[in-house]
Amino acid sequence: MLPCNYNHLYYFYRVAVHESVSRASKELLIAQSALSTQLKQLEESLELTLFNRTKGGMALTDKGQLIYKYASHMFETYDDMRRAMALAEKEVKGPLKIGSVNSVGIYLLPEILTNFHREFPDVQIHLEMHSSNEVIELLQENLIEVALIAWDRKYPQLTAKKIMQNSLMLVGHPKHPLVRKKSVSLEDLREHNFLGYENGTPTRMMIDSTFKEIGIPLKYVLESANIATIKHLAIEGMGLAFLPEIVVELELKDKSLKVIKVPDLLLERPITVYWKERRALTRPAEEFLAFLTQAKEGSPVQA
Repeated sequence: MLPCNYNHLYYFYRVAVHESVSRASKELLIAQSALSTQLKQLEESLELTLFNRTKGGMALTDKGQLIYKYASHMFETYDDMRRAMALAEKEVKGPLKIGSVNSVGIYLLPEILTNFHREFPDVQIHLEMHSSNEVIELLQENLIEVALIAWDRKYPQLTAKKIMQNSLMLVGHPKHPLVRKKSVSLEDLREHNFLGYENGTPTRMMIDSTFKEIGIPLKYVLESANIATIKHLAIEGMGLAFLPEIVVELELKDKSLKVIKVPDLLLERPITVYWKERRALTRPAEEFLAFLTQAKEGSPVQA
């Protein structure tokens, strides 16, 4: 007995359903002679007679009925699978694994994720917060599907899309000398203490590169990977800090921090979403990426 050909078995199944080569050939859009040849080849491969051919049509033999029983189950199961897959394509449910840096995860994502959950309540969101390099590593190792970080560096096999530009504001304690000064120049920053991001982080590198070009090195009295720590130490008056507007929004309203405007200084960092170029995304991940794009275009969250 030779292995069954899928097409041969399917043709047999449809002929058995119709009990006619003529009617089955019309459904399958195949010539009657070609269909009869396919049935004959199946019988030869199985070394069985599957039909009794009569003037009234095609009647299954005992062995044919046995083959039909299993073929029916197989093709009905296949149809069920196709329907289930089609339904799954429409449904948005299951896990969504996101990685982000602290500033994005704590201050930007809460509103976005809340709105996303409202629209897709059957998605279970898992958010991890790490350094930029660690988040990218998680993405490259397929441990997360979407990464959100505060830079726009290119990586092999990763797709990147900038979703917003994030302004950095120079802030300090309300009683800081530069807060009370009417006009602040770049040179004025030279003698004051700064609270910095951890060395090697994208935002720190961008700030240091800018001031290196200007020729004014900043005097760091503290470095931290935690943006909330930097903010709270600025509130305590330990030093000045460059912080994203969204991070200090409440503190500017309650006046626990004040903005120090330097006319000749503009610092911005991009917020970029990354995903694996050749990895098939889950439906939750697809919808989340679309949601981020809509958020950018509709601007429900300002950064």
